[in-house]
Amino acid sequence: MRFIPSLVGSLLFALAGLSAMAAEAGQTSQIERLKRELAAAPLADKPHLLRGWAVQDVLPKLGEVAASVDPKFAGVQATGRKIRHLDYSGPIDVRQELFASENYWRGVMEMVQGNPLIAVLPVFLHIANGDWDQANRQAQILRPYNNADSLAGEELNNAIACLEICREAVATEVKRGIALHDRGQYAEAVQIYQGILDAGIHSAWARYELFFSKIQENDQAVFRDLASGKDTSSWDHAAMEIYAFDPMYGTQFTGRRGKDMGALQARLELLALAAKPPKKIEEHLQKYADLALKLEAYPTAAQLYWNMLGLKKVKLSVDERIMRYLYCLEKMGVGGIKQNFKGSFDGEFKKLDQELAKYRSM
Repeated sequence: MRFIPSLVGSLLFALAGLSAMAAEAGQTSQIERLKRELAAAPLADKPHLLRGWAVQDVLPKLGEVAASVDPKFAGVQATGRKIRHLDYSGPIDVRQELFASENYWRGVMEMVQGNPLIAVLPVFLHIANGDWDQANRQAQILRPYNNADSLAGEELNNAIACLEICREAVATEVKRGIALHDRGQYAEAVQIYQGILDAGIHSAWARYELFFSKIQENDQAVFRDLASGKDTSSWDHAAMEIYAFDPMYGTQFTGRRGKDMGALQARLELLALAAKPPKKIEEHLQKYADLALKLEAYPTAAQLYWNMLGLKKVKLSVDERIMRYLYCLEKMGVGGIKQNFKGSFDGEFKKLDQELAKYRSM
């Protein structure tokens, strides 16, 4: 097994003063009030409420706690400072601000497992952007390891609860649109899907159904060409937005030989995994991580491989999990972290590149 000389001690780090006991009653009443407001609000108002909570309440608190830690936890501290000074007036490039940051991943590794002070930050930045799908995906991969006795752990649970309310409302609207589509009322279905997106909700499902209904509404010839593979330009345009909203969205309209067909296969495997998950959590997590890797959802894959380091019954060895974690970081432009691990990874990275290229070129 490879060791992490400069970080092993950091993994034992538990932040003092993060117990949810402080102001617990006030925190509980505040989040319960927010959940009631979210449940009662029209769908178009939910993004504003959720964003306000993330930007005005949660992120300042988490940023302050992270920025105030002992300077020896450099990644945690630097990431906290970044969160405190981010410009929240417009869309936030979560990939650039966090996932492409060496300090972010260093901070993830410096935190004791169960306290997601750093790993939970993308959840709230995605919420601020209206990226509910991506916020929920990040939250769910942290959930099995979460200790709600920390401030970050408590806020993670709050985010999951609030996102569930909001995403259920989106699902209700999308299903209403699908029912209209199935009755041939394409224009009315389009109006519903467009309304979801116009509210600032980046729903991959709504965008997929919008594509499908627009094609049916506007041009049957285009639909036939698309279905036959003769002309897929309309799908190519829609797919860019769909997978920007959720890189691991489980549906793909068409696939052609090459990378596109590999992605289609991976998405079909995602659907199968969701429909019939393995009984063993270790097997489920590894399959999910490997599919994220195949779909180039590197932030998701990296977090999953890192989370799995403490699990025993995983087919991948600890060294292989570390290698895949570092490979994902390398693909996001974070190459310096591997210097904290013994050995050279160039040969293993090249071999994995070849394996993935073969899968993606089917």
